[in-house]
Amino acid sequence: MDLLEKKIRENKSILDKLDMSLVDQAENKSLLDRKRVVEDKLNKLNEIYKGLGR
Repeated sequence: MDLLEKKIRENKSILDKLDMSLVDQAENKSLLDRKRVVEDKLNKLNEIYKGLGR
């Protein structure tokens, strides 16, 4: 019975780590999406400033 309980605990630990990994991946995707939006806005502003300088 002890071996079975140990295996169950190990598997639960692995599943918890996978869940955290999925959460981290979702957060990273969200950050990357926000970064892209900011970069797009900066590029548009740069184009406007270049247009004003001419």
